[in-house]
Order: sequence, then structure tokens, then C-alpha cells
Amino acid sequence: MFLGQAERKLQQGMDKALLIGEGIYPTFFYYEAREFEVQEDDCGGKLVNIHSFERKDTPYFLEGPTRAMKVVGDIVNGQELYRQIRQSGLYDRKLGMYKVNESLAGQPFELGRSTAFTPGWLENESIFMHMEFKYLLECLRAGLYTEFFSDIKKAFPPFMDPEVYGRSTLENSSFIASIANPDASLHGTGYIARLSGSTAEFIHMWLWMMTGGQPFGYDHRGLSLRLKPKLPGWLFTATGELSFCFLGSCQVTYFNTDRKDTYAPECRVTQYVLHYVSGEKKTICQAVLDQKEAQDVRDRLISRIEVYLGT
Repeated sequence: MFLGQAERKLQQGMDKALLIGEGIYPTFFYYEAREFEVQEDDCGGKLVNIHSFERKDTPYFLEGPTRAMKVVGDIVNGQELYRQIRQSGLYDRKLGMYKVNESLAGQPFELGRSTAFTPGWLENESIFMHMEFKYLLECLRAGLYTEFFSDIKKAFPPFMDPEVYGRSTLENSSFIASIANPDASLHGTGYIARLSGSTAEFIHMWLWMMTGGQPFGYDHRGLSLRLKPKLPGWLFTATGELSFCFLGSCQVTYFNTDRKDTYAPECRVTQYVLHYVSGEKKTICQAVLDQKEAQDVRDRLISRIEVYLGT
């Protein structure tokens, strides 16, 4: 009873927020006193008796809709939210990236330090890579695969022009100067090496792409392992191969001879070939590894796995 009422209350709040944000969930509000009276207290000081407040809506920040993407489904329409964000000031059309916030021009300094920075720099309307990667991760987890793999061609450093990025494309930045910056020569340049948040989000995305996000499962039959890669066909070699290191020591190679998008419904795992450290080789013609083999993988008894994808 209580949980049902709480869920309805939260849903009403989400619906109201979406109306206020005109299609995008807002991140922040602030309130100003609208009706008030100033009184003196017994010590001669001033007291303000506020009768009503007026809500002030701030420009969009990327954090709000990113949080909303975590509950895509019955509560949030991820496809529509993505479309609205692409049409908003959060999307940098020149760079093909996502800004941490829209323009803060005209906003009060009480909003915090963001208003003190030049637009397109640091925490004000730049491409704050950690926040952008959080958003892209939620797009991936929400099943927006076509959109995600289109976006990373612009948002991931390995796909960037190093002359524009201004640093090694093998490392992330803290932020990238966006089109909002008044100095056009800085647009797309990354600043301050980042080895924490953005890197953690990148690894999280990588794990979802390579394994499907939740490779191990457990039910009444015991432990199981199901690899469900979320990869576009263009990431595979010309011969349809792609390899990654699983659990720190096991090399997994996907064989996708037709170079299909592995997130397509018709593409699935048809066979595993397990190469044990002992030299034993075992072929499993099913999409899921059962208790024995799954535990062998967990126990580092398998050094290499060949995974065949087909229809």
C-alpha cells in the first residue's frame, strides 16, 4: 500500500517536472520571495515574514536528464528524451558533443561558481567530459544503441582529430572548450588530464559494450555466464573479429563474419569454445554457459574463449 502510494507520488513529480522542462527533466530550481513583509523584533532587528514564493527555472543542465535516463521504461521515454536533448542548447552542434549546461547568461551569481567562468570553459557550458560520459553511458544502458554509437564517433577521444583535441587521443580531459567559448580557436580543445570520473565511466561503457553489462547470473540452477555484446558491425575487423580481456586474464574473441550489429535481435551467440589453462578444449553449442563452465571462468581456469555470433 505505502510503496504503491510512494510510486504514484514520485511519478506525479516526474510528470510535473517534464511539463515544467517542456520535454526535458530540469535539474535545478530556485525560489524568490514574492509576497512578504518586514517586521521589527523585540531587539530592534529585522524579521522578514514571507507569505509566498515564486519558482524560478534555471537553464537546462545535463545532469537532470542523465539521472532520468536511469529509469527509462514505464517512467521515462528514453528515445523522446534523447531527441529533445539533441534539439536543446545542451547539444553542441559544431562538435557533436553534449555541454554540461545551457547558457547561464542573465542568471544570478547565487547559482554558484559556474556563473563566474567564461562560457564554454570549465563548469560553464563546456563539454565537461565526466558528465557527458555519464549521459552516454545511460543512453547505452537504455538501449539507444544506434544513437550511442553515432555519438561516440565525435565524443570519444580516439575518434577526435589530435590537432584539434590538443593532446593524446588515448587520454580523456577534464573538459573540452565548446562552441560557446568566444575564442573559436579553442573549440574542441581538451584541458586538464582526467584519470578519475571520466575514465571510470569509459570503462563502464566498455564493459557494457563487450559483455552486455551483466555477464554473470545466478538462479536455482546455480551460476551462469551469458555474453551479450552490444557492438556495431563497424568495430569488427575486416574478417569479423574483435577481442578483449575479460576478468583480467581471459582473452575473449568474438567471431562475427557478417559484421552484423550484435545488438540486433537476430544476432546472438551460437557457440563458445573454451581453452583451459591445462590445455583442455571444450565446445559449448548454446548461448549460456552453465554452472560448471561459468565457475571455471570465474576461477581463472580458462585462458581464452572464442565466441561465435550468428542468426
